[in-house]
Amino acid sequence: REACRTIEEKARAKGVAAGIPSFTGIDRDVQFAEMGFNFIIREADLRTFAQAAKANLRTLKQKLGEPL
Repeated sequence: REACRTIEEKARAKGVAAGIPSFTGIDRDVQFAEMGFNFIIREADLRTFAQAAKANLRTLKQKLGEPL
């Protein structure tokens, strides 16, 4: 909890978004928001990002004629 507060405080001091990944439930996300985090990355977001990255890499390899 203290580490999260430190991250949030340092982000605010630099004038950037305070972000944190979240692999727990909505209740924990509410706690993060109440602590001042304004960029909460959900597990599903990360999974979607990874899937899109894989698809883009596959397309790039195909266009370059590289094996998949």
